[in-house]
Amino acid sequence: LGTDALSGSITVTSGTGNASVAAATTGAATAGVAGTATSGDILVDATLGVDATASGTLTTGLADASAGTDALSGSITVTSGTGNVSVADATTGAATAGATGTATSGSITLDATLGVDATASALLTTGLADAALGTDALSGSITATAGTGNVSVAAATTGAATGGTGTATSGDLLLNASTGVDATASGTLTTGLADASAGTDALSGSITVTSGTGNLSVVDATTGAATGGTASLATSGSIVLNASAGVDATASGTLTTGLADAALGTTALSGSITATSGTGNASVAAA
Repeated sequence: LGTDALSGSITVTSGTGNASVAAATTGAATAGVAGTATSGDILVDATLGVDATASGTLTTGLADASAGTDALSGSITVTSGTGNVSVADATTGAATAGATGTATSGSITLDATLGVDATASALLTTGLADAALGTDALSGSITATAGTGNVSVAAATTGAATGGTGTATSGDLLLNASTGVDATASGTLTTGLADASAGTDALSGSITVTSGTGNLSVVDATTGAATGGTASLATSGSIVLNASAGVDATASGTLTTGLADAALGTTALSGSITATSGTGNASVAAA
């Protein structure tokens, strides 16, 4: 019956040692009339120390401003020092905007730039962004960055984005071991659809995987469909597999970019697929 809603964040910070949590969840945020809804972030920070670890599930709450305006769900950030980033599964909440509002779901960032490996042993998922009652929708991105070691994820999915009178943009997916060795995704990589059919431009997320001196390996990768609105653009995400500084670039499953539908608008551009090896081979099973 009030206005703005803000749920609390969770922060775990180490000194010269390790930052470790088993599981963490921030609460949902539901706005009142003309209010905003913001759910809390989760931060596991070992920048001054060694390892940053989450052995259980990390989840940020949904943000519901359907009776209000803007909605922003919490992000998840895990940062190591000189050691490793290791998480199990992580999920950010959905964001639902109200009239004239924007919807933005939280991103997931695994950052081992100062250290060695960045690893996610289970599913990484960002929430859907629904601004059907409002304007723009942006779903969260997923980024995993290694230091001198490897990037390894089991599977990752960015949320769908549904715009109202504005734009719809679904989150990108980036695995970056360019300063390290191997980049590996053992499961499916997917970016969400972008639906701006009631609004303007639509852009679905791209997938970029970069290895360092080692090998790049993925299974299946799919970017979302993009549907534009009146007098607008529709662009579906590309897939880039880059092992140019390393050895092999391998996709053992199917690589698929989404359809781009600008029937109500002007220009449609579907995403491209690029696989580049270094001193080894570039191999794609199906595309």
